[in-house]
Amino acid sequence: MPCFLRPDNPVMQKYKLDVALGNITTIVYDEALRKETRTNPLSGVSVTTFDERGNITHSVNPIGTEWFAEYDANNNMLSQTDGLGRRTTYAYDAAGNWTSSTNVRGDVTSMTYDAGNLPLARTDALGRRRTSSYDAKGNITALSDAAGNVYRVTTDDYGRPLTVVDPLGHLTRLEYAAPDLATGVLPTMPSRVIYPNNTSISYTYDALGNVTSFTNVSGQTSYSVYDDSGMLLESIDPLGYKTKYAYNERGELASITNALGQISTYEYDLAGRLLRHTGPNGAVTSRTWDKLGRPVAVTDPLNRTSTSFYRADGAVEKVRQPDGAEIRFEYDILGNCTAVIDPAGNRTAYTYNNLYQVINRIDPLGHSTTSAYDKIGNLTSFTDRLGRVTTYTYDVKDFLTREQWLGAGTGEVVKEIVYQYDVLGNTLAAGDDVSAFSYTYDNRNRVLTSTALYPTLPNAPPAFTLTNTFNDTGRIYGTVASDGASVESRYDERNLLASLRWTGAADNPSGARLDYVRDALGAVITTTRYNGVGAPANAPAVTTVYGYIPSGGVGAQRLTRITHTGSGGTGQVLADYLYTHDIAGQLKTTTSAATGDTTTLTHDLTGQLTTAEYRFQTQHTEQFTYDTAGNRTTSATGPLLPTPPPATPYTTGPGNRLLSDGQHTYTYDNEGNTILRRHTLTEATTAYTYDHRNRLTELTDKDAAGTPTQTVAFTYDLFDRRIAKTVTSDATGNTPATTTFTYRGHNIWRENDPSGTPTWYLTTNAVDSWQARQRPTDAPTNPGLAWYLKDRLGSITDIATADGSALLNHTEYTQFGEVRSHTNPTAADRLTFTGREFDTETGLHYYRARYYDARIGKFTSEDPIGFAAWDYNISRYVGNGPASGTDPFGLSNAGLAPALPPPKPLPPQTPPPHSPKGRPGSGPVLETAAILAVGTTIIASVAYTFNENFRDAVNSVIPWMNDAGPAPTPAPAPAPSPAPPAPAPPAPAPPAPDPPAPDPPAPANPPIAPEDLQRMKGDSWKSTHDALQQLEEIEKAQKRLKKAQRDATIESTKKSEQRGKNALKPHNWQPDDD
Repeated sequence: MPCFLRPDNPVMQKYKLDVALGNITTIVYDEALRKETRTNPLSGVSVTTFDERGNITHSVNPIGTEWFAEYDANNNMLSQTDGLGRRTTYAYDAAGNWTSSTNVRGDVTSMTYDAGNLPLARTDALGRRRTSSYDAKGNITALSDAAGNVYRVTTDDYGRPLTVVDPLGHLTRLEYAAPDLATGVLPTMPSRVIYPNNTSISYTYDALGNVTSFTNVSGQTSYSVYDDSGMLLESIDPLGYKTKYAYNERGELASITNALGQISTYEYDLAGRLLRHTGPNGAVTSRTWDKLGRPVAVTDPLNRTSTSFYRADGAVEKVRQPDGAEIRFEYDILGNCTAVIDPAGNRTAYTYNNLYQVINRIDPLGHSTTSAYDKIGNLTSFTDRLGRVTTYTYDVKDFLTREQWLGAGTGEVVKEIVYQYDVLGNTLAAGDDVSAFSYTYDNRNRVLTSTALYPTLPNAPPAFTLTNTFNDTGRIYGTVASDGASVESRYDERNLLASLRWTGAADNPSGARLDYVRDALGAVITTTRYNGVGAPANAPAVTTVYGYIPSGGVGAQRLTRITHTGSGGTGQVLADYLYTHDIAGQLKTTTSAATGDTTTLTHDLTGQLTTAEYRFQTQHTEQFTYDTAGNRTTSATGPLLPTPPPATPYTTGPGNRLLSDGQHTYTYDNEGNTILRRHTLTEATTAYTYDHRNRLTELTDKDAAGTPTQTVAFTYDLFDRRIAKTVTSDATGNTPATTTFTYRGHNIWRENDPSGTPTWYLTTNAVDSWQARQRPTDAPTNPGLAWYLKDRLGSITDIATADGSALLNHTEYTQFGEVRSHTNPTAADRLTFTGREFDTETGLHYYRARYYDARIGKFTSEDPIGFAAWDYNISRYVGNGPASGTDPFGLSNAGLAPALPPPKPLPPQTPPPHSPKGRPGSGPVLETAAILAVGTTIIASVAYTFNENFRDAVNSVIPWMNDAGPAPTPAPAPAPSPAPPAPAPPAPAPPAPDPPAPDPPAPANPPIAPEDLQRMKGDSWKSTHDALQQLEEIEKAQKRLKKAQRDATIESTKKSEQRGKNALKPHNWQPDDD
């Protein structure tokens, strides 16, 4: 217990504070109570100095980092100076309102106010103004953005917003319950929100303000039940399925029972820290903490432990994996991460400018990238490790308008990409030299039409247009293409896909239909396919039944069986796969019930696949070993008998780049792209060429004499989707054969082969959710409709006839995705392992952002988002755990990766071209994201906090909050951050109308399971990170200071650590989901 200050105490006041479970911190004050010294055996010594009014003027953290501040007579901070002498100054008016900030570079951000101290105009460092207007009561009436677009607001007598009109005249209305005259309570939460298309959502509340019911625009209602103290007890979905919550005596979440009765439990220590989580399957994950509240060890259900080590200021110095390998981190005096060192000693370094932005990334081979920014943090140019420059131009609302690629050393423009937006930030048009896109929207900013033009591509459709219709909840109900094909999606009461209907493809107007049956958790348990939409007039073709067992998560289940049966479930079994897993969820065995073939897998302590043994009709093995950084050192593949196959050695160089696989040697450019593969015996070579975005553009095979034997060229649209593949078989002048692709979202809608023969693909809205293909009945090969039947990873293992009477082809794969065999190669498909496209000409799988070589288990390029993919080895496939997850975009490690510790994803090595500031159907992305990031009300004059569901709804129509913010708050030096922030990526948005999110589905904010909370924090950071990068200097300073002010950064470090560990989750395939 502390010794409380008494007048008769001695001059030096001394305290001993029991912070948590025995942690003793000694606090000593000087005689004037102006200097505080804190000493802790774990965190070391920190010193804080105060002025006579209690403002912090100087601080020194345990590693010696200093921070200084000055104040005026009204306690307003006038300046702050960091440990490197970089000074930011602030000014105020006579009323104490913050009026300007000037950063170390002299960039000024300012604010003006009216006579009532309400913010009128904010001017950023580029001179752009945003203004606000008010009525006589101080209620906001109008907001204008930097381009002069005005949002108008009306309020009632209580200051509650009633209407919002956007710059295009779209009106959103809000209704409220009447004031309770008996209690004097004024309802501040809306009971109804009416959208511009006259659809509405509604809420009811209890006396504590908790949402007790939520009704979406389709009239489907979900409910929440609370106890007398406001703790959520039950959530009930529109079908009546319940999720139940229970708490311990301290009010901590103790258990969650899902709709199937499966229970997850949670145990805590006396400080409220999670110690143990037990999943419905009995899997236990445990955590240990040090006396400062920092997580030091996590042990999974297989007793594999990852351990974190900290330095005195709370920064993570290293993480030790279960196998003993360590990842280390270095920092500058301000706590910026200056280096990441993987277990093999590969060191990636970072340098920063005066505004803490990453300006250089130096890879383990010494090659550097350079980033430049404008005054408000937009990335304006990026120079890659090959010296190629990309420049970015923005409009007054910070939407990217132009991207130019400049030749290395020449400055010549080799490519230009342009974007146009409406006043709300919706993308109207975008184009480059090979593709052009245009979009139209409805009054809820949903994409109505998208049109693609490919003027230079042979065999491509002319103007290809997709037209969307929506259901009441905002999901895409139907899509009709200009080529006549259409798809229709129908949803159940929970807004989950219930039926998929496809018509008009080729000369099959009867089309196809799929119906889905789901369990209480929403998982698909039965898929029934019909050859024709008129079921039941048409008999079922193929039925798939899925079996599950509980997993370690609250709402997740583990797939244990997939059975594909012909003739709607009454015919022969076409394929039947059974799966077993260990307690941690790693796949142990796969068995074909039809043949009895069983594959048994083993993994090492970090989840990397080490052996796969195939037994029954074949006796075959795959064996792998790895170094400490996850690079393959040997592989052995072949029959088990009479002797195991010999091991083939692999050699890896700096930067985890494969140099030799026993058959080939590899050469790389400075960007880490494979540029040459040479066969060690035949001397045949394959050369690779890439563009500024490191997209593979050409691959050339040559014989030993250097004569080209094949060239394959790839063309991409401006959204990085592959739109053409051109194959030239030799160098004798043969006419190139070009295959073209058109898209719906990220999935191919139609493919035209070199002869112009089309193939249509039926998918749900989910990525790689291939259901069927359709070719004309007179096509020379594989005419008509065929069904795709998939395994647990989404790999196309079987292709069935339209009526489900037989299989056209069965495919076997190695664990890393090589095709082992086809029963009928002529009926095989380009869609293979994990549903990705396989190019027979190159032997590579196209994983969108890059290409994958299944033979060696590596990508041909480094991950475009670098360490943000949550793996220090940025070229291996899913952490060498191919049975544990998939990577549909080539951008993430979805396997059982070692747990990296930093509190936020490590920086990308290049600005990824996937994070938009404007996108189809996005509205004002930047401002809205900033609102969500800061988490406060959008209207400063309204003295209440919005319910999250309501705030999300209103944010969709009001573009920004009043973000003047209070004056800077003094605090000790900023807390260290073990990862530099990524340069804000200035790229356009997703290209096509992926379905918009439905109306707020949750009736309340239920207690969140701790592991889900960590995931959500990670997701939240990722989704708002780009917006936060654009907030003005004063807001950045406030955030850093407030974070640092927490007691010795304990809580900050703990929360950040939890968020970071789950920044990226596996893309585990779910059957036929959307």
